[in-house]
Amino acid sequence: MPELIVVGVDPGPMPGICMLRYWPSMVRPTSAVYQCNHPAAVDLVEHLLLPGDRRVLAIERFVSGPRSSRLNSPAAAQITRELIAALTSLRAVLACEVVLRSAAEVKPWASETRLDACGLIETTRGMPHARDAARHALHAAVWAAGQVDPLSPSWRSGLKGSDQGE
Repeated sequence: MPELIVVGVDPGPMPGICMLRYWPSMVRPTSAVYQCNHPAAVDLVEHLLLPGDRRVLAIERFVSGPRSSRLNSPAAAQITRELIAALTSLRAVLACEVVLRSAAEVKPWASETRLDACGLIETTRGMPHARDAARHALHAAVWAAGQVDPLSPSWRSGLKGSDQGE
């Protein structure tokens, strides 16, 4: 059984979802990425969070502002808010941790370089919402769950407790 599962979600009319599974003694997670329609998102996330010792759900917080109103219709904003509420309610149902952060908080750290180190650039090719979800999953894995930063020397060794400083 994995010791940690982190699911990142970019909510909206076409949600992106990224699951990172961290196994005992391994630094690098396995991953799966998805883009789906919003009615399917909660069931998919719930399914992905079922197994595991520790589970973290990282959701992009919706920030209403000039840019979001230009890019989205009022209906899209409503769908996004409702999806965030439904996903956040999984905290009680699944007893998982929930982390909400804005794209502005996550994107500068969860750079293309970090995503590439995890293999998440190639797996999210052509799926921009899944790539944003991957940013949230990776950020939460490192900053909320204490996993190794993909740009650190320990990541390159691939094993926890290696002689690379862990």
